[in-house]
Amino acid sequence: MFSDEELRARYGAHAIVSRKDGFVLIHLDQPDDAAVQSRTEAFDPREYFDENCPLCTLQRASGIYVFDEFPDDTEEILLE
Repeated sequence: MFSDEELRARYGAHAIVSRKDGFVLIHLDQPDDAAVQSRTEAFDPREYFDENCPLCTLQRASGIYVFDEFPDDTEEILLE
């Protein structure tokens, strides 16, 4: 299991780290304490990872799940 210091070295000094059921949850979007607590309590690997997805299988095996829910600042492209 990675230490908080190792995880912050990998994901940035401001990454918020929580843990649940053998998983490390990385919060890159700087949520408040209530959001971190809510995400951590609600985290269920059976719901977050699709069993038929190879990428999900790799991510699940890593034991790390990253939250990065930044607002989408991209421009809309209008098709004519």
